Parts: sequence; structure tokens; C-alpha cells
Amino acid sequence: MADIAMNLLRRVFAWFMALISVFSLKGGQNTPAPETGKPYLFSSEQAYENYYLYCTEEDPEPYAWSPEALAARANVVKETESGGFSVTLFKNGTARVNHMTRPAETAEIPASVDGYTVTAVYSVLPYGAYDAAARIASAVKKAVIPDTVEYVMERAFEDLSNLREVRFGARVRFMGANAFRGCTLLSAAVLPDSLLALPVSAFESSAALTSVVFGKNVRRIGVCAFFDCPNLRRVTLPGGVTSLDTQCFALCKRLSYIYIPASVTAIEDDAFGRCDRLTIHGEQGSYAETWAAAHGVPFAAGA
Repeated sequence: MADIAMNLLRRVFAWFMALISVFSLKGGQNTPAPETGKPYLFSSEQAYENYYLYCTEEDPEPYAWSPEALAARANVVKETESGGFSVTLFKNGTARVNHMTRPAETAEIPASVDGYTVTAVYSVLPYGAYDAAARIASAVKKAVIPDTVEYVMERAFEDLSNLREVRFGARVRFMGANAFRGCTLLSAAVLPDSLLALPVSAFESSAALTSVVFGKNVRRIGVCAFFDCPNLRRVTLPGGVTSLDTQCFALCKRLSYIYIPASVTAIEDDAFGRCDRLTIHGEQGSYAETWAAAHGVPFAAGA
């Protein structure tokens, strides 16, 4: 009982503090503008996520009561259906795809709905509607993300068991955790230059994944991003990547080649756990060479 009471107290406190922060805002780029419908500017990935994730949620968690979430709710025009998708429209002219409403072989995210620009994808599957979700998951073989989309949200394409191909638009900046986790038939991914980081478990347990092409602006490979991708064999990281997080390539049992650029200055001890065939390629004198020597992993100079 004490634990329950404490958790309830924390939730109420978080709600109260968030409300205080909302009403204390004076001007600035994150001030909600529901009457005018002016574009809402985001100071961070978290602010962006708050706006599009909690636009219809009423759960009093800290992020759900953030200025961005409250602004989103104030700016909702309506929820509608278009081309086999449930969509939320906002006064600032943007839209969020909520989920598919019927099975189809291609999940082609619309670029616009009723004149509103689709900038975020919440999910393909209608979570909570289990039978419908199962039918959609088994039907979708291809996903197409248009150039208008900036945010592929947490779990957006997770568990699409028949997904074979995904085409990313040129403006995807943020990707949420588990975005493509468990897409067991997905064999290749070409990531856009706009993407800044691979999130937690982005492609975890994608058993058929053999090829990944990284965009030139990615900086971080997140925790378990490619964990348990047993058919991934060859990886070339672009210059500009700075860190490889915990178990990001662990259990990639056939991974034999990875090029790590000199820009990388942090690699977690278990980043390549149980990658027994691996040889790291990189520049002489680089952090990658030092890390490989310290962890007993073969190293070869050059690409």
C-alpha cells in the first residue's frame, strides 16, 4: 500500500509541476499558440515527441502534461480516416498517422491528408485491437515513408512479421525506440542522411537483416540497436559517428566486418558481445584500434 501511495503521489506531483511550468511560460519558441494555429517550434527531440505522442493522451504522466503535449491537444482539429489510416489533424497544418485501419500489402504513409502535412507516424498497428493488429502485421510487406515525415515514433513499425522492404523519406530526423524491432523478414535498410541517431532496439531481432546503409549525419548507434541480427555480415559506419552504445551489435553472430571511423571516441565494452567472427577495420592510432586491442578483437588498418 505504501508503494502504491508513493507512486500516486509522484504522478500527482509530476502533473502539478508540469502545469506550473506551462502557466509560467512567458513567450519563447515553445509557447503554445492554439488560437492562431501558428507552427509550433521544437527545442529538442523530446519536445517534438511530447507534441506528437501525447496529442490525444490524458494520462497524467510528466511528459503527457508537458507544454508541448498541452499545446498539441489544444491544436487538434479532429481525428479522421484517409486511405486506410487513422490520422489526427492539427491547427498548425500538420498531421499524425495513428495506425492502419485495414490490412494491405503496402503501408504507404500519406504525405498529406485534407491539406494537412503528415510529419509524424505513431504506429502502423492499432495497439489494443489485437485481432486487427494481427491481420495487418501479417499482411504488410512494404512500408513507404514520405519526405514530409520527420518523426518515426516508438514502436511505429514493430512486429510487422511479414515486412520485407522499407523506404525512408529524406526528412526523417528522429526515430523512437523499437521502431522496427522484430521485423523478422526485413532484409535491408537504407537510412536517410537526415537521421541523427539509431535509437534503442531500432532493428533488434530483425533476423533476416543482411545490409544496413547509414546516412552521413548519424552520430550515435543506440543501445541494442542491432541486437540479435544474426545475418548481418558487413557494416560500414560513416565519418561523424561518435559512440557505439551497450550491445548495439551484440549477438550479430555472422558479423565479420565493421569499419569504425576515427570520429568514434566511445565504444561500450559489450557493444559486440558474442560477435565471434568479427574483425574491426579502422584507422591506425584510432580509438577503434585501442578498443580492439583491449578487448581481444582482431583489427585491420584501412577500410
